[in-house]
Amino acid sequence: MAKFKNTDPNQLRMYVLEFKELFGEEHPIHGFKKVIDRLDFEDFEKNYQNDETGRPAISPKKVISALFYPILIGNISMRELCRLSKLRAELIYLLDGEELDHSFISKFRKTHRTEIEDLFSQTVFLGYESGYIDFETVSIDGTKIKANANPDDIGDLEKFELRLEQIEKVSKVKFQEWEKSADMDRSQIRDKRKELELKAEKLQDAVKFLKKHKDRRRVHLYERDCDLQKKGNVFLVGYNAQAAVDCKSNMIISHSVETNNPILSLRKKMITKSRILLRILKIRKNKI
Repeated sequence: MAKFKNTDPNQLRMYVLEFKELFGEEHPIHGFKKVIDRLDFEDFEKNYQNDETGRPAISPKKVISALFYPILIGNISMRELCRLSKLRAELIYLLDGEELDHSFISKFRKTHRTEIEDLFSQTVFLGYESGYIDFETVSIDGTKIKANANPDDIGDLEKFELRLEQIEKVSKVKFQEWEKSADMDRSQIRDKRKELELKAEKLQDAVKFLKKHKDRRRVHLYERDCDLQKKGNVFLVGYNAQAAVDCKSNMIISHSVETNNPILSLRKKMITKSRILLRILKIRKNKI
């Protein structure tokens, strides 16, 4: 009878990653890393305050490399990116073995929002400097992006004033009921009070916002920038994203995310932004 190796697929194994062997000369990671190396990350440093105390942070360059690389392998969610940062060789290489988690990425993107947008401008300049982008023909198009937001939490001034009045009335009654209840301890009562107070606070903020911004017909309680968007025959809570694309390279050279501006107004805005960008790029190129 033939003999076969009796192996256990669940057995823990350790492998040595030889990156030179894994990534041949034609692998896209080499070109990607050259672009990343050309970007200036100096502005990120002002957001850190650990020069004298605190542990060393993960380099912004490494984090950005991991955030941008999925463009080459197919856009993935941030949670999937965190999972792959432990498994995918390219991400392990770009992060030097550091592992990402969702809360860290979320905080990083909020902290460095302006600096990340500037990196986008830098990539456009690199493309223009190399002749990859020529601005001869620029196409403008848009799409509606669904927000991760509850549709019930979007409304106009009248709706939110009514809800605020209702929740204030309900809160007084509930507070009295909870105080008299023998089935609830102090911590439970405190948590329930806090929940109602937070809802009232959000409604108050929305009412103040709509009174101040007369141009906004409605607003979402938690996502100020989103609005009702018509996509096909349905309405969704989301954003109106516009992009200007250079036809030679198919690179996005300018973008904008709006709420309720008319399409014609958005088109004019993107044309103006693209013209201003071209003038700036010409000035920068001449200086170099």
